[in-house]
Amino acid sequence: GDASRLIDVCRETLVFETVQGMADCMVAIAEDPSFVVVRVKNRMLPTYDSFQTAGFRSVVLNLRVVTPATTSYGVDTHVCELQLLLLCYARLKDFERHRRYKEFRDERGE
Repeated sequence: GDASRLIDVCRETLVFETVQGMADCMVAIAEDPSFVVVRVKNRMLPTYDSFQTAGFRSVVLNLRVVTPATTSYGVDTHVCELQLLLLCYARLKDFERHRRYKEFRDERGE
């Protein structure tokens, strides 16, 4: 396998009370030269088919952190996953639900 294709070994979640808070965070990340946004999965869009994630909605940013420190350690090309989540969804997220979601996703071949 090609380890460079791994994108969520380093994963974190930020929780917001409002959609505006999520939007402000995305703008701040986009404007910060230390971050390179590789991909955005916006599951908050009204056009998003929430069946794909069993009703769960979030924004997932795949990004690289490019600073002198990350470059010196050789990890500036590593893609991290940052999930932006509304508080109402965060309250529903637990180990058992996530396990069932992964089973659902795996059955779909994702």
